[in-house]
Amino acid sequence: MWRLISAVLCALACAAGAAAAVRDGPPPPGSGPTPTTPPVGGGAPNGSSSVPTVNAAIATIQLSQTSPQGLSLNVDGSRLYTADNGSYTTNCAGVANPPPTTSHGYVSVVDTSARKETAAIGSASGFPVYTASDPNGGLVYSGDSGGHTISVYNDSGLVGSIEVGDSLPHQVAIDGSNDHLVATNVHDLSGQWVGLYDLKTRSLIKLISVGAGAEPHGISIDQANQLAYVSSVTTNTVTVISTADGRVVSSFHVAGNLTNINALDTSRKRFYAVSNNNPEAVIGFDTGTQQTVGSVTVDSQPWGLGVESWSGRVLAVLPGDNAITVIDPSTWKELAHVPVGKCPFQIAVDDARKLAYVSDQADNAVTVVDLAKADASLGAGSTPSIAPSAPPTPSTRPSTKPAVPPKCKKGQKSTKKTPCRR
Repeated sequence: MWRLISAVLCALACAAGAAAAVRDGPPPPGSGPTPTTPPVGGGAPNGSSSVPTVNAAIATIQLSQTSPQGLSLNVDGSRLYTADNGSYTTNCAGVANPPPTTSHGYVSVVDTSARKETAAIGSASGFPVYTASDPNGGLVYSGDSGGHTISVYNDSGLVGSIEVGDSLPHQVAIDGSNDHLVATNVHDLSGQWVGLYDLKTRSLIKLISVGAGAEPHGISIDQANQLAYVSSVTTNTVTVISTADGRVVSSFHVAGNLTNINALDTSRKRFYAVSNNNPEAVIGFDTGTQQTVGSVTVDSQPWGLGVESWSGRVLAVLPGDNAITVIDPSTWKELAHVPVGKCPFQIAVDDARKLAYVSDQADNAVTVVDLAKADASLGAGSTPSIAPSAPPTPSTRPSTKPAVPPKCKKGQKSTKKTPCRR
């Protein structure tokens, strides 16, 4: 159903003489199988005024292009890359879509120290929704919805592209240890494929099916274990894929209607997802058991998700409230709302500087949030006491090494029943 809606939107845009614009959002309520594990926990009810407001925004970075959506930081946090879709705003009541002025969108490059845009680079084709920064090569990638490509950039221009077939590529993410890129919704319009690509050759390694019509969208990468967690929005399923060779390791269902947003806290072995099952909720999973560990309902449908590595707190972007909400996953309570710009979309966290960057679609800007200031206002607290289990691994084999027998005692002979070594 969601694929059909996206196709209709594209057809309408093309008929108007503009390039296709793809809505980035959840499927209609009620689609997909019934999950086996319901959300648990509580939180402030929708529309509640009981969540305090903390003013921790410290700067606004104005962009030259329109509708900034996905964003990512480079490895040292000195550059921020925003996907300026330019043709669609997501999940914002009363905000009109900007008319596309070209056949493509842009990626903006931001100097985070100067807090200033240094370049706005046109994509190879289509309209970027998300960006991913390569920790090794210094390049940036965007999935170009409506363009059948993944664009490749450096800080000053477009340097190439990766062809992904007759499809509407969505989110991209990078496994730095293997120089591999994972992209969702590629190859064709069947809505089932995840692509694994070699960044050195810019070529396809493998296509991974997550089920016909599943609509794979969101991706989070566990770099240490070389795993990608892929959210499929019509089947409400998370598929865990080896980023080394593209094998499907496991999959699990999410209660409610899964959106395309997810996040990982690898140090605490937690995976976070968003459901828009009225009420809207942020749900946590143990990556070892893949069972729900808690959830919290929030004021409006969350969009972007991030995690404070030092505290374990979850940050959810609320476009309907023009704010981000701070969640404690040890108690599953909202701690505070931090106001940002109009119609925010995604969040990127700079762990070293304890800053967050939030893309504001309707303001064509990025809000900078001082998370240390927010923490101080809340009381720094302690790291949530979460007892993690081991994550799934692509292959876990028992040791085939024979056990080493103990050293023989004086006068002892080694036998089959009681072996020993001299």
